[in-house]
Amino acid sequence: MAPTAAQDEEDDYMTMLIPDDAVPKIETSIQRRARKQREAEQRAHPKTKSELEREAREARDSALSSSILTSNPDNKGARMMAKLGYKTGPLGAGGDPNARTEPISLAMKEDKSGIGHISEAKRKFREEAEALKIDFKKRKVNEEEFQERVRAEQQEKRMEGQLWAAMKIAEKFDEPEESVRKEEKPGSDGETKLRPITSIPVVWRELVRRRNEQDRENLAQRTIRESLPQSRLSLPKDLGEDDDEDDNDAQVFGTVEEEIEEEDPELDQFNALHVGDRLDKVVTYLREKNQYCFWCKYQYPDKEMDGCPGLTEDEHG
Repeated sequence: MAPTAAQDEEDDYMTMLIPDDAVPKIETSIQRRARKQREAEQRAHPKTKSELEREAREARDSALSSSILTSNPDNKGARMMAKLGYKTGPLGAGGDPNARTEPISLAMKEDKSGIGHISEAKRKFREEAEALKIDFKKRKVNEEEFQERVRAEQQEKRMEGQLWAAMKIAEKFDEPEESVRKEEKPGSDGETKLRPITSIPVVWRELVRRRNEQDRENLAQRTIRESLPQSRLSLPKDLGEDDDEDDNDAQVFGTVEEEIEEEDPELDQFNALHVGDRLDKVVTYLREKNQYCFWCKYQYPDKEMDGCPGLTEDEHG
């Protein structure tokens, strides 16, 4: 079947014939001699690798900086697109001035990575940056918590020292040290014993309890050092009879009544308070009973305590 005229007009770009209108230039003898002389000089002075790379880079940048459709409209590619209906200017039928002016934009790839590597690298970079950001926030929070905990521990240690100092002042105001620690037994010839610890005000009772424990510990150690050699020399031959050993233990460690103190729930409740609350109670006790300000380090003559800035350390500056 013979092809129709309409089919002849539909050209395929694969079989499209684009005539080359370029007219070959005729080279004169003078031009040919000058060209051969330039070529001979170039062969005599070859360019270095760096010069060749620089020229290639400059040529590439120059070609990429301008559109091939506008800079050289007579090339075969531009003429082929023009024959297919392409026109220079913004793409699209809307006439948007911000539309693309080139169908395909070129981007030179200078590394040896495969296609899609850049997007994968960007994804990994974002993940690492997000992980570092989260780690930095956690580290910052941990540092702030650590600093706050150190400040709280230092403040608590400082208030602990102030508490013991306030308890010692309360003890001196209430009664002399010897009368606190010992009292005479009624009906005895000047024999003394430790007074009941529950008779001491609870605000400084812990001071006396600690002192009594230290005294008993020192006494036990001293008695052990003095009696241990004698105990070794007077050990009975019959190990089944340990009356002497029991007597030595009683002499060293004291009787059960002397060692074991009665329970003191009031003191336990007081010690369960925060060190700041205990310090406030001791300071208030000194003010109410002795008109003494722990922060001013002064005992006022009356209960009004005129001149005292207040109850807390912050109020005293």
